Amino acid sequence: ILEVEPGNSEVPLLLAILEAEGGANDKAISILTKAVDGTNDHFRALFYRAKIYLEMGEIEKAKGDLDKCLTIRPNFVEAGTALGIIQEKTGEIDAAIETYARIQGNGEFKKRLAQLYLNKNENEKALQALIEYEAEHEDDYTARVKVGLILYEMKRFPESIERFKAILKEQPKAD
Repeated sequence: ILEVEPGNSEVPLLLAILEAEGGANDKAISILTKAVDGTNDHFRALFYRAKIYLEMGEIEKAKGDLDKCLTIRPNFVEAGTALGIIQEKTGEIDAAIETYARIQGNGEFKKRLAQLYLNKNENEKALQALIEYEAEHEDDYTARVKVGLILYEMKRFPESIERFKAILKEQPKAD
């Protein structure tokens, strides 16, 4: 493939994936490192290398690559979410919050971010994250209830009551 299309930046990714699938993680890392060193924005090579590092138990190296991915492409939700989850699992909650907040876009990570804010009693930030999440996930019943509970906790009773009335109207058989 390299002989046919030597300038194709996707070729190293494919070769590295094949090597990793064959169990040659060190060789895959070497291929991806050459791809990363050859350009400033090869975010996919960084992402795949992070995946392999995780499989090898090299958590810090994986976190470094995922952070670079997110720096290069702030809308790379998968990279940011992966980094945030790793940070959560390693007890780096403030770092996870910073990571999720850096991601441009919307996704499940907003719900995770909201929960981390709630754990720190930062209700206003949690509410904002859930409202952003809700904009694209209108059918997420638990998020809608959580927004109502946060409003209640913030003593915004009329908004909380309206929220719960709307939920009950739409979900009359909910427990």
